[in-house]
Amino acid sequence: MAVFSFPSKKRTQLSALLSGMEGLGYLKAMTAEHMLIEADRLLQSQQRERALEIIRRALEKQFADPNTDIDSLLKAPFLLQKAGRKTEGWMTMMEIKDYFYEKCEENHYPNYKMLDIESKISSAMCRFLQSEKKTGYALYMAIKSYFEETTSTFYMMNDYMQKEICEGNPGIKRGYITARKQAESYLNIRISEAYITNAILPHLMRARKKDRLPEVLGLIKEYISHIPKIDYIKLEEDIIEAIG
Repeated sequence: MAVFSFPSKKRTQLSALLSGMEGLGYLKAMTAEHMLIEADRLLQSQQRERALEIIRRALEKQFADPNTDIDSLLKAPFLLQKAGRKTEGWMTMMEIKDYFYEKCEENHYPNYKMLDIESKISSAMCRFLQSEKKTGYALYMAIKSYFEETTSTFYMMNDYMQKEICEGNPGIKRGYITARKQAESYLNIRISEAYITNAILPHLMRARKKDRLPEVLGLIKEYISHIPKIDYIKLEEDIIEAIG
């Protein structure tokens, strides 16, 4: 995959440039996104060591940029996994989680935004574990992601509710009422049995535990009553026990 949409001759010249020592200087001028695209191309060309070097440099650039979003950061761990560095890829996800916790605390992000980011990281961890055929723990991460996003919606609904109560301007107040009702409606959809079943059944099927659907559904319904305070350590234990 090329970095830019150049004619094929120019793409070949660019690839040759990036493969040489002088390419490191050129990489500094590239965006982290384009560096990761180039790393993926190198992996497809069986140039693993060069790809790994570029992935790590891209991560350094991403962590140094306060505007890097969570979706962009989560690309590198999967490239590391693809390069055969699964432990490094997993540890990078943990590093990303720490990075965003610090960022959220420094910028005083609301609870719903922090949990939305956490949910995306858990979802990525689920996909990572699926690739490693660790289907049981992948199921747990999928359920964890579900609860984090559901709790995020709960906090968002409460946030709008508080603003609705405190707002004196009728026009702005109506906007908060609409937003609160939308969040409440989405929350009700998320905690419905049909939604939960559709969310977890594919993971149970991958783990060849489709028959455990009633037990897992029962657990999730039980834990919903604990939102927003979910004990994720106990949840993990209960899920692993439920699927045997």
